[in-house]
Amino acid sequence: MVKQIIYPKYAMWVFIYTSLFALCSILYGKFLDYLAIEYDRVLLKDDDEKSKSRLVFEICLQLGATSVGVYVFRELISFVLRSYFDIKKSPDDFAVVVVAPVIFAQQPKLMEKIKTVYADIFHS
Repeated sequence: MVKQIIYPKYAMWVFIYTSLFALCSILYGKFLDYLAIEYDRVLLKDDDEKSKSRLVFEICLQLGATSVGVYVFRELISFVLRSYFDIKKSPDDFAVVVVAPVIFAQQPKLMEKIKTVYADIFHS
């Protein structure tokens, strides 16, 4: 007897979860980047430069907000889908793999801060 390796219905759920996670990641990543831009616009004067400790704090804050947001939308999406459909296994375990690159690609301000801190630490 041949053992089934690929499960088309499960693959369909991985695809659906991945699509929903990617859409949420794009929206949430853009929102966080917008908040970072507005924060700078409101609180910084034109000639102000951020200290290293402030940059590190902002990086931690933005990364923390990213991970909490991902946790919330992952749980909400899973809850809603499982409320309406009989989903076997955990397709969100595979789908969540796409979240990090998608969500961080939407946050260029975060990437700039990380590059600045990295340059200060390793190229000083």
